[in-house]
Amino acid sequence: MVEIINNYGLDPLRYYLLKEVSFGNDGNISKDKLESCINSDLANNYGNLCQRVITFCEKNIGLEIPKFNTFNEDDLSILNNFDNNLKKLDQEINNQNINQNELLSFFKNKGSIVSQNGSALNVSALQNIILESKFDKQKLEKVLDTCLLPKLFLKDDSINDFYNRKISTMSGGQIQRILMARSLYKGSEILIIDEGLNQLDIENEIELFDNITKLGITIIMVYHRISKSKNFNKIYKLSDKKLTRLNAN
Repeated sequence: MVEIINNYGLDPLRYYLLKEVSFGNDGNISKDKLESCINSDLANNYGNLCQRVITFCEKNIGLEIPKFNTFNEDDLSILNNFDNNLKKLDQEINNQNINQNELLSFFKNKGSIVSQNGSALNVSALQNIILESKFDKQKLEKVLDTCLLPKLFLKDDSINDFYNRKISTMSGGQIQRILMARSLYKGSEILIIDEGLNQLDIENEIELFDNITKLGITIIMVYHRISKSKNFNKIYKLSDKKLTRLNAN
């Protein structure tokens, strides 16, 4: 145990044990699962979220919270959802029931971030997409089509050849498609794209974005150019530390 703490840190180990082991019951613990949990949950999801949000706030508002007292219906829905689940989380912690399926489902599966410099693991394309999820061939093939990944098949390649391709052999734009596929395969209901398609050529970028806007999920996009305004019902511009709403379409 001391060796694991020295190699991976105490807090990552705590997170992994809370996630994988029910209080009072046995759990399936392995070094491979610990590393996957750290890479997918802590580094890629939470770590990347914190880094991008803090950098964005530091650059645009000097890490100061602007005064904003008017909330619309969507704002209130998000705030109430967070408040209700925070109370539920506190209750489950007190009952030593932190790994409740419903609770983990909300915090782990509801949202994903696809960023400009997202974290891809140095493993196969298939492993990068499904991570710890169960393999579902029909679901996976649908996600591949949405993310234009069949275009990456080399001539005479089979689907298994693509699945086994190492991420190190792919370009930046191809990796961004893999990361998008990971988020969609996970079943995210809220997708945050922070320059997450900027390494694709313009034709593939437009086609992929049109595909994901047809999925019926909530998409929050941070971009330096307003070229996809027709796909959004709300557009905001942040300039000189001021947030201004623009006309959609």
